[in-house]
Amino acid sequence: MVKYVQIVINNKSRQTDRLYTYGCDDDSVSVGDRVIVPFGKGNRRTEGYVFYIEEDTDIEKDTIKSVIKILNDDIVLNEESVWLCEWMKQAYFCKYIDAVQCFIPAGASIQKQKYVELLDNDMNFDTETLEYQIIQALKDKKKISLKKLNEMFENAEGRIKYLKNKGVVKISEVMKSKVQPVYKKYVRIKDEAAVKAYIGHKKNAPKQIKVLNSLLQEGEMSWELLKNQHSIEMNTLKSLNEKGLVEILQIQNRRIPCTEIEEEKNNVIHLTHEQKTAIHEIESYLHRDVHKTCLIHGVTGSGKTEIYMQLIQKALQSDKTAILLVPEISLTLQMIERFKGRFGEDIIAVLHSKLSVGERYDEWLRIKRGQVKIVIGARSSLFAPLNNIGIIILDEEHESSYKSDYTPKYDAVELARKRAEINDAVLVLGSATPTVVSYCRSELGEYHRIQLTKRYNENLMPAIEIVDMREELKSGNKSIFSRKLYEQMENSLKAHKQVILFLNRRGYASFISCRSCGYVLKCPKCGISLTYHANSKRAVCHYCGLEKKVPVMCPECSSKYIKYFGVGTEQIEKIVKETFPDYSCARLDLDTAKVKGNTQKILKDFKKGKTDILIGTQIVAKGLDFPNVKLVGILAADISLNIADYRASERTFQLVTQAAGRAGRGDEQGHVIVQTYKPEHYAVTTACDHSYKTFYNNEIIMRKQLDYPPYSDIIQIIVAGVKESDTCRLSHKVSEVLTKKIGEGAKQKILGPHLAPRQKINGKYRFQILIKCKQVDQIRYRGIINSIKNSFTKLEPKGYSLMIDFNPYSFM
Repeated sequence: MVKYVQIVINNKSRQTDRLYTYGCDDDSVSVGDRVIVPFGKGNRRTEGYVFYIEEDTDIEKDTIKSVIKILNDDIVLNEESVWLCEWMKQAYFCKYIDAVQCFIPAGASIQKQKYVELLDNDMNFDTETLEYQIIQALKDKKKISLKKLNEMFENAEGRIKYLKNKGVVKISEVMKSKVQPVYKKYVRIKDEAAVKAYIGHKKNAPKQIKVLNSLLQEGEMSWELLKNQHSIEMNTLKSLNEKGLVEILQIQNRRIPCTEIEEEKNNVIHLTHEQKTAIHEIESYLHRDVHKTCLIHGVTGSGKTEIYMQLIQKALQSDKTAILLVPEISLTLQMIERFKGRFGEDIIAVLHSKLSVGERYDEWLRIKRGQVKIVIGARSSLFAPLNNIGIIILDEEHESSYKSDYTPKYDAVELARKRAEINDAVLVLGSATPTVVSYCRSELGEYHRIQLTKRYNENLMPAIEIVDMREELKSGNKSIFSRKLYEQMENSLKAHKQVILFLNRRGYASFISCRSCGYVLKCPKCGISLTYHANSKRAVCHYCGLEKKVPVMCPECSSKYIKYFGVGTEQIEKIVKETFPDYSCARLDLDTAKVKGNTQKILKDFKKGKTDILIGTQIVAKGLDFPNVKLVGILAADISLNIADYRASERTFQLVTQAAGRAGRGDEQGHVIVQTYKPEHYAVTTACDHSYKTFYNNEIIMRKQLDYPPYSDIIQIIVAGVKESDTCRLSHKVSEVLTKKIGEGAKQKILGPHLAPRQKINGKYRFQILIKCKQVDQIRYRGIINSIKNSFTKLEPKGYSLMIDFNPYSFM
């Protein structure tokens, strides 16, 4: 009996962002299946995902195409994933396929790939010719992808076509994923008595005898090892297999991530009263199998990680699974060490963007096959195909990295709440500096709030001292280090204690300017000043990635007075090495973290005391636990205060508090120096007083007056295009339609259009519209905006686009 399936096509075009109906005569078809279907006028074979199955349809049967094939592999969605894809499409204004690809491993999508296969190798070509080289390559591998051959040999494609016409090779098309499981051949004895009898009687097969003797001795051996030891061909093994003496096994060879990470034994015997209370209160929801969101508001060093591990242990004891998210990959490494030490590595899977595509694919398969109980990783781990989830934990829930910058622009906290609701699971949000929105929800009773007011080791919170850099300048100190910070660094280092210096600006200098005419070197695509990176001796755009040489002479006035202004972490590293030459230092920022394994090496060396001074951006301010750190220097607490964003004060408070929290986690009280040009600002003073509640009380008044979150949600619409005048015109048209559809009072809720703070990025001008949306209006507003986006897509001129973000973390 034919069923009718509604399918999402794997196509990036907005024109195909809808469900397509196909017939399917395979009764085994299920929601979430991956299928191959004929698509478009040419009926080209295309990958799709089944979202709905119906017994009948109103569409004319003669017009309906049929599913070609159901791909019976592991890459399928379950009903939960399909529901979440539908929800994400509405919530984050994304395409179906954008949501689908969050739930499948990178590289798993089916694509057409062309392969070249040798048919006739008897033709004679001169050994110097490209044809000869191609044939030799094909002799070794039998079949090679056309793309690979083009990479191996320059101008290969034309020669391959020539060989095809001569009947030497054939080109075939295969529907295949870019990434596949890796299998390894193993050989083992099938019948030991028969093998011994064969060895005793057979005299004229020396290679077979050697292979059988090796297998009798070793039990099981890889094909590669046997081949190398005895110089045999596969035919030898096939002959033994046909005789029933050996069996050849295909075993998946797992690409194991983070093999270099050491287990950290950390079985805690003693828990504080606050930790016990937190575990008891959250455990009560776990046992009742009901969804609840709990906010653990605990000071830095209060033992939140131990609470997470105890709660996950209790979930496992109830035969449930767990997801633990951390905001930075560097923190993932530290968490893996601790969790491996507690739970062993067999039931833990790791997912984050620094893994290779193959490693991520294999980890995803382990989760899908039910071999994993705990998933640890960055925000994308939330899409892991884990069943029977009991608890989801977001450590450092306040971090902006939980909001995706890429389509779909999802918020991991909101998405985690949805997964927890579906699974009747507990969601735990942990932070020393929770977002104003989360804390407000806990005040209103939406979240169950748990307070941890003391550090685990009963140490005092670090002593924080504010230094007014205006006074330093008046007194003649033009150094990046205040006299107080220099003195404290000297004292800490002499006492064999470690120091962390925090500056949230990477590079060597923040801009390059001509002192003669004032010209500033800017990115031609984005219109923003380029940052100088001394290591590469290049000027870099931190938005589009453009790099260029620094001119020797000014492009405007031809003077030689090109100078570097502003300070970044690279320059701090140089100054530290010159100021404290007897002590080792390292830098951890986006530039040094790019190299695979570098982050872990830097942190491991610092943990083992090989490094005395660690310099870094916000990466070093997040959750790292190093007991020997006595001093933290916050070099410019004002950087985040000067951002055009309603969260500027919140971010400053969080960064200062989190950076300060790295000090004094051992047996001694830590010390923190906060350098600022705005020492009177409440975000700085409350952070230095360790008073979140005072900060919150100040901040929530401002939010209420200006109708910012949590009192309204903010929807950002960006119209981007190649011509400024046309982009401006389009943005006004979008605003007019919005105003008309939203109705009375819309003018107070719609701000703009105006040029965005970052007016131009990657060659496109950007106009911004902001909409303040109350909770009760969300469904209506989303519907209106989605309809405008669909209309824009149909009329969208080439080179222009409309982007929508719900509660963006940056308005740049």
